[in-house]
Amino acid sequence: MRIAIVEDESLVALGLQGILEENEHEIVFMATRGATAAELILQYEPDVVLVDINLKGDGLDGIDICRLVKEMTMANVIIITAYNDPETIQRAIDAGANEVMIKPITEDALLSVLSSL
Repeated sequence: MRIAIVEDESLVALGLQGILEENEHEIVFMATRGATAAELILQYEPDVVLVDINLKGDGLDGIDICRLVKEMTMANVIIITAYNDPETIQRAIDAGANEVMIKPITEDALLSVLSSL
């Protein structure tokens, strides 16, 4: 699968990248800011976008990115978050997320979600 990673915590992003590449997925880009990610998603058209809900910087969060992806592409969206409250999870689902994963994300859980898409 062609996967985009949108995560502002570099250690988390690199961990995801390592898991995905070890399992023969292609990382089409990594971004830390919402606006940059939005442009790159439209340019590279990944199959899956892994996006953190909380992104620092330009005002676009993971929910905004999820809505954009669902409106403008055929990509699946997996939202990753440290927040396990029902309100946050419902916001992600309402935005069109295919899956919501709570950090920390294990390799087995990530690969299982990807295989179910």
